[in-house]
Amino acid sequence: MKQKELHEVQTMTTDDDVMKSLVEEDKQRLVTEVAELEASVCEALTPCDSADNNSAILELRAGAGGEEAALFTGEILMAYQKLSAQLHWSFEELHRSESEKGGIKEACVSIGGHGVYGMLKYECGVHRVQRVPRTDGFGRIHTSTMTVAVLPQPREIDLQLNLADLKVETFRSRGYGGICFCFESLLCF
Repeated sequence: MKQKELHEVQTMTTDDDVMKSLVEEDKQRLVTEVAELEASVCEALTPCDSADNNSAILELRAGAGGEEAALFTGEILMAYQKLSAQLHWSFEELHRSESEKGGIKEACVSIGGHGVYGMLKYECGVHRVQRVPRTDGFGRIHTSTMTVAVLPQPREIDLQLNLADLKVETFRSRGYGGICFCFESLLCF
């Protein structure tokens, strides 16, 4: 309905200055309302995950492209670090494997804060860049890829284990183990 109104307002033409200003105000109001309605529909259609409010663990890995892919992975890691700083999230590097030219082959980071997983869960997948790399002196365009995996960081729970509920059994084998017996039977043929 609002889109129809917006279309009508956009097609209106008039020579009167007062009418032009009224039409322009209506147009701006309707554009804002349509954008808000589209955002609320998208939010309603997006499935809710119980882990959306958790922190997240990101795994970044260089893909096709060799050194250039490692450099691209390093740039993406820096982008996540800057995003974390901008949104006041904690950023902790858990693991990093660097390439010879300063890129990153793989990295694992923990990003903490409220709603981190909900915001970053759509970052999963393969990311691609096409550019003239720093590793090529001829000016050719290369395609490099890297992957991002986003995992919800589980919340700590208080687990109580009753030792009376455990059943401990000990088994011992006699004679030949399964592997030795198989080898012996193979040697007989």
